[in-house]
Amino acid sequence: MEPSIEAFLESHKHEAEIKDGKVVCTLTGHELPMTLEAVNNYWNGKAIRRARLKLDNEGLDMNEFGPFFEVDRSDPKLTSFAR
Repeated sequence: MEPSIEAFLESHKHEAEIKDGKVVCTLTGHELPMTLEAVNNYWNGKAIRRARLKLDNEGLDMNEFGPFFEVDRSDPKLTSFAR
């Protein structure tokens, strides 16, 4: 294994692991070849950004923002809007 891949995996140990000779993203389950180029391309891509955003938003309690939203009675397609 390349030293640069080892350094990458060490810095992303909560998001990546090695399984069957491939790098596996623990957030999405995506398997990548064990090359630095492939891993960097994936980690800078849209899929990993979406997975991180989803993970960050899972702990978000939207009820605390309730006072800032109103029901829109003029347009039945919209359920609420921000004041």
